[in-house]
Amino acid sequence: MRATRLSRSGGAVLVAVVLAGCTADGEGEPSDPLVSEDPAPTEGDDPEPTEPDTTATEEPEDEPSPAPTDEGAPPLSGDPSTEPARSEPAWGGMLAVTEVRVATHDGFDRVVFGIDGDGGTVGWDVRYVDVPTSQGSGYEADVDGAAYLAVSISGVAIPPDLPPDIEVFTDEVDGPVGATIVEVVHDSIYEGYHLFFVGLDAEVPFVVALLDGPPRLVIDLHRG
Repeated sequence: MRATRLSRSGGAVLVAVVLAGCTADGEGEPSDPLVSEDPAPTEGDDPEPTEPDTTATEEPEDEPSPAPTDEGAPPLSGDPSTEPARSEPAWGGMLAVTEVRVATHDGFDRVVFGIDGDGGTVGWDVRYVDVPTSQGSGYEADVDGAAYLAVSISGVAIPPDLPPDIEVFTDEVDGPVGATIVEVVHDSIYEGYHLFFVGLDAEVPFVVALLDGPPRLVIDLHRG
């Protein structure tokens, strides 16, 4: 009840102050009322409606970038051949295939197997096979194309033994438009050998080389 009495008393004081302000203009006349500085709108002066902003347009969707062509890239040195190519590894390192890239160039197509890790060097066995057969299981691998190039990269470590920052490539890559490469398919890693299959439109001669800076196994497939 104490709070109610205080509220009513305060309200009475406020009314008295307002009344005193209305009559305290010297001669008992009420003071001028407060007016807004902005004139009131007259009849017929309706505010113009705000037009919606139609200038904003949707961002176009990103289109896939075309396959690299780089027609000025020189081919690997050596005589292209359809015969098997082989080189022994230097075992003892912690190496892995971490990426696969494909590109079409002037007169040849290229497959690049990026190598990461420390110690040793990888070897390879690259040859045409009638049927792409998975190592270890012996089952036929699913590879598109009319010809199949088996690429076995040796001297690699099994994934559990690798440092955590090295991720092994175990995916597929489609060939560039206009190239003889149809796709590159990861098969398996077995006892230090990482097997891939390159599906092609037809058998073509090739050259293989191991390059540095960074380490990578390169295969050039010569068209025509």
